Amino acid sequence: MRVALALLLCCACRTPARPPPPSQGELDFHRRSLVVDTHSDVTEAVRYEQYDLGVLHQDHHQDIPRMRQGGLSAEFLSIFVQPGRFRAEQFFDEAQTQIDAVRKAVAAHPAELA
Repeated sequence: MRVALALLLCCACRTPARPPPPSQGELDFHRRSLVVDTHSDVTEAVRYEQYDLGVLHQDHHQDIPRMRQGGLSAEFLSIFVQPGRFRAEQFFDEAQTQIDAVRKAVAAHPAELA
């Protein structure tokens, strides 16, 4: 039993090997491709935290500088209302405030977003 537990702990603590970096050919292919991310949850931060997509951030996963750096061509921003945060009768109106926040983000960065 102790041996099995020790093996399990070793497996759980082992850091997986990082994949090799992409080759130059893979990077070239990526840069020539249309790259679309079909789901981003950054909308909530834009709405509730006044998260500016135009600024490079260390938190969250999305901002315009990293979109450019990663070669992202298009992004779909999700609209999600937390059920525990709002009553059901507030969902539609709150979704509208998130949509308005996205529109303001686009207006603030017209050269990058549409």
